[in-house]
Amino acid sequence: CLKFGAWRRWLAHLVRDQGVTRSNRVAPIFLTFLFIFSCYADDNSAGSYNGPTGLMNIPSGNVLEGNEQTVSLHRYQIKYTYGILSLLEIGAKTSLENISTLDSITKYFNFNAKIQILKEEQLFINLSAGIESSNVYCTIDKCFKELNNTTVYLGSGTSRFNYFFVGFSTYIDSFLRIMLEYDGQDFNIGGRLALSNHINFDLYFLGIKKMFNLPYLNDIINNNIIFGLSYSEYLNI
Repeated sequence: CLKFGAWRRWLAHLVRDQGVTRSNRVAPIFLTFLFIFSCYADDNSAGSYNGPTGLMNIPSGNVLEGNEQTVSLHRYQIKYTYGILSLLEIGAKTSLENISTLDSITKYFNFNAKIQILKEEQLFINLSAGIESSNVYCTIDKCFKELNNTTVYLGSGTSRFNYFFVGFSTYIDSFLRIMLEYDGQDFNIGGRLALSNHINFDLYFLGIKKMFNLPYLNDIINNNIIFGLSYSEYLNI
């Protein structure tokens, strides 16, 4: 049961007192709306902040199914990922922040690809290797169905991964997944809400250690709180 009076006071506080930017003011209102209707949701594929399918900022050990495509938007990061033969996914990412020309879009344009080597259904774990911009990585995950479908993620990679990343996720209900990870640089925590067979909504704190160094709530909201949507659909070709 939601306490709508408390929600309204919190939203008013964000808008009036904290000086929240206009792009972030609508997000808590949208979140309230989503929680009201989330009871009709199922889980589905979702993109991570940097593009590949996964948790918040780390890739998972599986890939999209054949002809499955996902469009994701996290803050200003927009991504498209496509699955080939349930063995390979390829994608692209760019930033929409402060864009004014086509050149400014292509400046932040990056490709990513991930190939699945082992599948959990046949060989106990998911194992994949991939490339993301200048980052090369290898990642595994394992789902423990007896522990409420808790999944553990572990991987190694270059550049931003600093050779080690780890994470886990577990379901609070059939439509809400709680996530925690270390992405090689910082810790991230949040949730993923399945709104339908096609849509996921993400809300998480990106960069917990950095967040504690920010002096104002407005800085945390504008830099560390990430709202995202992922839409997945099969391409009929």
